[in-house]
Amino acid sequence: MKEIKVEDLHNQLHELPGGPDSSMAYFARKESLIRSIRNLLSGAGFASADYPVIEPTELFIRKSGGGITGHLYSFIDPGGNRVSLRPEFTSSVIREYLKEPIDTENVVKRQYSGPVFRYNDVSTGNTLRQFTQQGCEIIGASTTDFDAEILRLSLAALSEAGIKSVTVRLGNVGAIRKLLESYGLSEAICLYIFSNVGKLNQNPKKLNGILSHAVSLGLVKENEHRSGSTKEDGSKAESMELVQSLMAETLSGNTGRRSRSEIVDRLLKKNSELIGVDVLESSLQDLSGFLNRMAGDYKSIEVKSNNHVIDIEQMKYVSDLMNVVGDIGGLEVRFDLDFASQRGLTYYTGFIFDLIVGTASGPLSLGGGGRYDGLVRSLGGDKDVGAVGFAVNVDSIIRYPETVG
Repeated sequence: MKEIKVEDLHNQLHELPGGPDSSMAYFARKESLIRSIRNLLSGAGFASADYPVIEPTELFIRKSGGGITGHLYSFIDPGGNRVSLRPEFTSSVIREYLKEPIDTENVVKRQYSGPVFRYNDVSTGNTLRQFTQQGCEIIGASTTDFDAEILRLSLAALSEAGIKSVTVRLGNVGAIRKLLESYGLSEAICLYIFSNVGKLNQNPKKLNGILSHAVSLGLVKENEHRSGSTKEDGSKAESMELVQSLMAETLSGNTGRRSRSEIVDRLLKKNSELIGVDVLESSLQDLSGFLNRMAGDYKSIEVKSNNHVIDIEQMKYVSDLMNVVGDIGGLEVRFDLDFASQRGLTYYTGFIFDLIVGTASGPLSLGGGGRYDGLVRSLGGDKDVGAVGFAVNVDSIIRYPETVG
C-alpha cells in the first residue's frame, strides 16, 4: 500500500484512471439513453430489478472461472467476508432467481442498469474501469425463439442510441464444446482449451506459454521428454518425498479429517490421472487449425478435424439467426461468423455475439450476450435451466461518436 505523507494531504486529489467524472450534459444524455432502453425492454415484457453493488466474490468466480479474478475489485469486509464490486449483472440475476424453487415452465424476464467495475489495463484501450451496464436476461428460455428475441433487442438498443451501423460477430460455443468433448478430455481441460484457443488463433507463438501455464495450474502433467528427464515415471517414494516437502511448507499440523499420508496418496492419484501436456498441445493445435479453416458460410466448413466430428447443425443455427433478425429501425447490420470468439467468458453454452463498431484505434465492442444454459446449476440450482441475455456498455455507446476518426 502506498504510504501517505503529511504534505500529500494538502495536494489536490484526482480521479483514478478509468473512472472519469461526467459533465452535466454527459449525465443527462446517459440518463436519456438508459430511459429509452428501459422503455424498449419494458415493452418486451422485462420487469426492472435492482441488485447489490457488493456481492460475494465466489458468485463471480463460479460464473466466469478463475480468469476473472484479475479484473475484480475484491476485499475482505469488516465481517471477514470476501466480497467484490460487481463486474456484471447476470450472476446477481441468477442468484435472485434461485431464491424460489425452480419452475422450468415459468419464463422469467429481468432488466437492469447500473455501474459495474472491472480492473482493465487502460493502456490497452479499455479506458473505463467503472461504467454503466444495461441489459436483460430471460431465464427459462428453453426454445431458440428467445435467442432471436435477445439479438433483436440488443440491436434495437443500439438503434435507440442513434448508432448507424454495427457488425454482429456471431459464434456458437455449443459447437466448439461438442468438438472438445470428442477429445475425451476432462471438463477442466476443455474449459482451459476453450478460453485459450482465441489467443492461439491470434498469435500461434503463445502456444508454449499456454502449455506452461496449464502445467503450473496442475491441469496437465509435464511429459518427461519435454522436461528433460530420462525416466519414464518417477518412483512413488520420490514423489512422496516431493509432495511431503511441499506440504511441510504449506500445511500446519492440522489437516482436517485426513492424515498427511492420505492427502499425499490422493494428490499422487490425481497426478497419475492427469493427461500429458503433449495431449493438450495436439488438441489445441488441432482445434486452432480447424477454426482457422472455417469460412464465413457454414456450408463451406469442413465437418471433421482429425476424425473429430463437429456439430454442423449448431453452426447452421447461428447462420440461420442472421435471417430472422429483420429490419432494425434504420440500423445497418453486418454479420460476421466467428467460431473462435468466446467473449472472454467460459459460462456460455450456445450462441454468442458481440456488437462491434469501428473506431480510429480499431474495433470497439459496445456489448454482447448469448445463451448460458448451465449457469443456474453452477450457481447452486439442482438442474439446468435455459437462459439467454445481453448487455450493452452505455458509456461506450455515448463515447463512440467521439472515437470515430
